[in-house]
Amino acid sequence: MPLQFAGFDKRPFARGTLGLALLLGFAFALRLAVAVWWQAGLPLDQPFRFSDSESYWVLGQAIARGEPYEYESPHARIFRTPGYPLLLAGLFSCCGENVSVVVARALGAFMGTLVVGEIFWLTSLLFNRTAAVVAALLAACYPGVVGASILVLSESLFCPLLLLQLIVFTYAWCAKSAGRQAVFGVGFGVIAGLAVLVRPSWLLFTPAVVLLTVVSPTARSRSLTIGLGAIIGLCTAMMPWWIRNYQVVNRFVPTTLQVGASLYDGWNPKATGASDMDFVASFEQKVRAESKGTKAFESDNLECQLNRRFRQEACRWAVQHPRRVLVLAGIKWWRMWHPVPNADEFQSFWMKVAMAVTYVPLMILVVIGILRWGARSWPLAMCWLPAAYVTLLHMVFVGSIRYRQPALLPLMVLAAGVITMLIPACQKQFVLRRAEAPP
Repeated sequence: MPLQFAGFDKRPFARGTLGLALLLGFAFALRLAVAVWWQAGLPLDQPFRFSDSESYWVLGQAIARGEPYEYESPHARIFRTPGYPLLLAGLFSCCGENVSVVVARALGAFMGTLVVGEIFWLTSLLFNRTAAVVAALLAACYPGVVGASILVLSESLFCPLLLLQLIVFTYAWCAKSAGRQAVFGVGFGVIAGLAVLVRPSWLLFTPAVVLLTVVSPTARSRSLTIGLGAIIGLCTAMMPWWIRNYQVVNRFVPTTLQVGASLYDGWNPKATGASDMDFVASFEQKVRAESKGTKAFESDNLECQLNRRFRQEACRWAVQHPRRVLVLAGIKWWRMWHPVPNADEFQSFWMKVAMAVTYVPLMILVVIGILRWGARSWPLAMCWLPAAYVTLLHMVFVGSIRYRQPALLPLMVLAAGVITMLIPACQKQFVLRRAEAPP
């Protein structure tokens, strides 16, 4: 018998569209209000609170103008992947380069509203409609999710892509024929590639999922079909960026040339677990002075040299200080999953209270959901695998609650299942649309 969800709902939006539309309208209005409030609290000469926002803005303007894709200086040509700057470039093309930052935040509010709809969709596939409504309400109101959508940062685009990837994986896993499994597998990989072009750190997630499902003793032929399609889709989506990077620096660069700097940010003599990139300027001067006039300097791109030197220095320090690396890993984990914000931008009393009183109950529900259903099937396991992946990744690099926000979204699916199960009026109607074989 084909492996599929019992009672799998292929049309989760077929009923109750008015109520869902009202919920989505509320989610958008809330995000738009927060966007206006947030922008009003910033000085006129400082439209962004995060330094990353300015780089995305500048790169988006460069794309809109048809100028070379580089940041600040000619050597920073593979500084960021182009996913989010392309979204901003579309905004500039429609509204002009002098468009208000509030409009960009409104665009993020729209993307955040898509997230709420996708949470409803995914939960409908895995549980039932009641749980889907609960999950959508959680996503609509949770402070961290609302904040992530209105900041001019890549999270606003990455979150809907992440959820869409999980939805397509669910359809792939539940497909009856090998042909449909392959088609959905390719779609899973293409969306994964688009997500990597927004957040480079996502590169290894899809290969890791493919490896885990293939080595699983159950449904191996299904795993191979989906996995092969996923790898093909991922490479297809990434290929234009890979070709462009090779043309720029004459070597293969899978994501960006900032990986070395990010690694050194997490592993260096002054590392605290938080990000502090003040070392970049002095490091660049040192590399320039050491290599100027040499054959390597003339033939090699400075951006490549910096990336390589950062990576070498970080790995050398880590090998020499293994105990400190382990301590830092624990600190970074705590910074990611701390109940209250640790960034300087979110230190107001009421913001801390709002985050704590919503985060702690949510995580209790999430833990219950993982213990109860997390190993029932691969689609259910995919609700917590993103959190495991980003946690392990940022225990190496740097930790911040910013990096947990996208991973919280699929966890809300499991939390909503627990809430629905605990509601007396819903217990008789509660249905777990689980797969027949465990992961």
